[in-house]
Amino acid sequence: MNDEHQMIDLQIDHPDVDDLQKDFRPKSIRAHVLSLIHRWPYEQLMVNAKGKKVLELGCNKGFGTVIYADHATSVKAVDTSSGAIEKARELNAHANIEYICLDSWTLPFADDSFDLVVIFQVIEHIALDKMSVFLSEIKRVTSRDGQIFFSTPNRNIRLLPFQKPRNEFHTKEYSAQDLDKLLSRYFLEVRVEGLFGEEALNQIERRRVRQKPSKVYFTAPLKKYVIRPIQRLLLNSDKMGSNGTSSRRGREELKKARLRESDGVVSEPIDYPFTTSDLELRSHSLRRALDLRATVLRVK
Repeated sequence: MNDEHQMIDLQIDHPDVDDLQKDFRPKSIRAHVLSLIHRWPYEQLMVNAKGKKVLELGCNKGFGTVIYADHATSVKAVDTSSGAIEKARELNAHANIEYICLDSWTLPFADDSFDLVVIFQVIEHIALDKMSVFLSEIKRVTSRDGQIFFSTPNRNIRLLPFQKPRNEFHTKEYSAQDLDKLLSRYFLEVRVEGLFGEEALNQIERRRVRQKPSKVYFTAPLKKYVIRPIQRLLLNSDKMGSNGTSSRRGREELKKARLRESDGVVSEPIDYPFTTSDLELRSHSLRRALDLRATVLRVK
């Protein structure tokens, strides 16, 4: 494979991805608010995509794609996970959507093919040494008078200084300044805004992602570099002495714990107090935004 190719699995089985589906039932108010944040940009596309040829990068299983597809002329929905594309074709088939699986972010489309390109909750997954290929390809296939929309988590409410992303699938999380600086290197005019809701909604999401410095800078490193290596060493020693009995017992206990955790899954719909209509874009106080939205106004 060409070294320029960017292979990446976009979390087909990650629970955060599936909260766009019609029958999604959040098990908490936090999960509900997060699903609204994920859904909001797709609902906006019902207006933006009208009469447009759309390219969606990182479509996953297509739960978001079908929200706006009726309003677009055509949609090419791309993902690099073959499992995700198979599910999209099975669960979210639509007359004007073509789901395409690629093994890289080198795009098989002609120059200036699309009026609108959407990249929602994807850029944080892209390896930094492949970012140039990723963004250059997006620029190439977007028409001169087209638009490009990005959404991504806001680093400033999720991470402390010098902290790496907690989500193992994220290579980098961006502040508004980081995102503007990156995209402005490739596109002529970029506008970065923040997604906000009413204050009660904002507080729910900020509490969900808020972290304690003592945990990040002391407790977590202690567990990772001291406690867990010692536990593994002791477990291996115990396993050798008991022919794996302790290891099997540990796996059984872990299975039981997971079953207990699953007992909290909601079986009936709950009417939570917020909807996507409670969210809006603002151009100020971006450090406090729940999510970031970048719009490329002039492509090239």
